[in-house]
Amino acid sequence: MIEGGEARLHADDRIAETPATKHRDYILMSYEPRCPPAGRLQAQSLFRASLRQTGWLEAVWPLCERLQATLGPDETVWGIKWGPGGPSVEFYFYNFVANGPDNPASAAAVTAALAAQVAFPHPVDEAIPYFMCSFEVTAESIADGRAEAWRIYTRTGDEHRREAGFSWRVEERPVLENHYWFYFARKADELADVVHRLANSFRAGDRRSQARLLPPQLRDCHTLCYAAKPHSDALYYSRISTEQLGWFFEHRFPHPLGALVRAHSDELAHLSWDVGVDFRSDRPGGTVTIDKVGLYGVL
Repeated sequence: MIEGGEARLHADDRIAETPATKHRDYILMSYEPRCPPAGRLQAQSLFRASLRQTGWLEAVWPLCERLQATLGPDETVWGIKWGPGGPSVEFYFYNFVANGPDNPASAAAVTAALAAQVAFPHPVDEAIPYFMCSFEVTAESIADGRAEAWRIYTRTGDEHRREAGFSWRVEERPVLENHYWFYFARKADELADVVHRLANSFRAGDRRSQARLLPPQLRDCHTLCYAAKPHSDALYYSRISTEQLGWFFEHRFPHPLGALVRAHSDELAHLSWDVGVDFRSDRPGGTVTIDKVGLYGVL
């Protein structure tokens, strides 16, 4: 929103911190605020602003309210994404117990909670031991009162290596969408492995492109997640600062949301953010194209 020539949050999008606010990243793990949160804004303030910018606030926010009423505050991860088909919103639900029988955030439970608002194309087989599920809405789907197919996330079963997992799209039979690995950015050997992953991916382009995907400004994060997908690879940078987020919007993905980040940098200074980019090169050693960008938080 632009007020008096300056980007400012709409008054209705200002969601204040409370003593009960939980600070969590995009895998729903807690982190310590970077500075005292009292008097500052929750991450969902920026989410509301992004929905307002896309014209989706009235259609999507009722889903958010229903999810908060069902699961409680700070239990749902949101992601807003900008890709070739336009923006989309995805909601993620964690359980960490291989979808035990009393999981309140199972796909079946969420489907039932949202039954009056959206329909899903296929049910999830709740016997599958998934630790996370998610669904996406687009402008077309939300207008039709439906969601895109459920996604479920399963572990590799490895016990002696860094955590990794698989993402599946739920159709008549689950379809593998990606395989991803986590690396702690502050561990030199693990950061070196991310560099090696880029160097060995024909989708990461030439050395200049690889350096742009892993710039110094984003290496200072908690974890890096590398995903191999059918048509691209992806990198996710977790727990970056509001200052880093402003740099990201200015230098990697120019977007009006960046102006709001800069205008409200002090009110958002206590938060950590998660961002991701999908990238590909048309030929080995070529220039990289960024296909999709995502920003993540909790509500």
